[in-house]
Amino acid sequence: MLKDRENWGISGRLILALTAVWVARVTGDCGKLPVLENGSPADEFISNTTFPVGTRATYKCLPGYTFQEGGSKRIVCRNDSTWSPLQAVCEPRNCGNPGEILNGYYTAPNTTFGSIVTFSCDKGYIIVGKPYRICTADGWDGQVPTCQIVMCPDPPPISNGTVSSPPSGGVWIYGSVAKYSCTAGLFLIGEETIICTETKEWSRNPPRCQVVQCARPKTPDNGKITSGFRPSYSYQDAIMYQCDVNFEMVGKSVIVCTENNTFVPPPPTCEPRTPEVSSSTTKGTPEVSSSTTKGTTEVSSFMTKGTKGTTEVSSSTTKGTTDVSSSTTKGGSSGNVGQQFELLLLLALCFTLFMMS
Repeated sequence: MLKDRENWGISGRLILALTAVWVARVTGDCGKLPVLENGSPADEFISNTTFPVGTRATYKCLPGYTFQEGGSKRIVCRNDSTWSPLQAVCEPRNCGNPGEILNGYYTAPNTTFGSIVTFSCDKGYIIVGKPYRICTADGWDGQVPTCQIVMCPDPPPISNGTVSSPPSGGVWIYGSVAKYSCTAGLFLIGEETIICTETKEWSRNPPRCQVVQCARPKTPDNGKITSGFRPSYSYQDAIMYQCDVNFEMVGKSVIVCTENNTFVPPPPTCEPRTPEVSSSTTKGTPEVSSSTTKGTTEVSSFMTKGTKGTTEVSSSTTKGTTDVSSSTTKGGSSGNVGQQFELLLLLALCFTLFMMS
């Protein structure tokens, strides 16, 4: 009997559950609303857990998000106790242009909800105000900052000199140039101008005014001054030197009077030029000895003999020719012109004597 009661208890609970489901089906209730990312049901639907058939539930997006175009923010509890598909999408809000800044620019990787845009100024300008803005649920927070041009303090004064006036309404702004000058008789040592930079400082220290006078240095031995000859010299006056012939210069040819009342670099010197040594090769030429002929003796003999002159001349001529030819042969291929001239002279003399006889 007890076991029958336990079985009935389990069966009874199951029957009650199925009955509840059947009742729900009959009455047409829908369960909890679907979840919307970055959104939620409207306030009047948040606390409900069941909804009758025909209920139209609406959604809203969380702050900073908006409904994407083309979707629907409503769903309906249908007759089969199911909700119609949720087609709404909540996307981050786009704040758009954060605002333009004169003499500057902004950097924004994105302009949607939660994004940060930073502002910067061009060179020579400084930012005034908060240098960034945040895209919030209500749009960009804060205000666009401004870029103000850099201003420098007055340029430092110098002794025995003056500085120019500012070019822009009595203030020294970025890029302004201050120019210095000295009173009469003094020289400006250093750069004549300084410039206002983007760091609110001047580009360099100011120059100074002082007396500069250099004495003329001794002219180097074996040299002379070609330019700048005078008894004394002022700042940046120059002297040019030149060495005499056969002397070469050691040092710089131009020296300049500096603020220390001395010439830089020191005057040059003129040193004797080192002669250039060249080597040459001399090739000997063998001399060709000349030989003498017997033609002259034979011609003399011919002059003392009468009718035999023809024979003697012929013999003399033949003999002279032979002797000369022998001499030429002995002289080799390099025989000189003198031997040939002797032969011609001998022949001419013999011919003359022959005609006279």
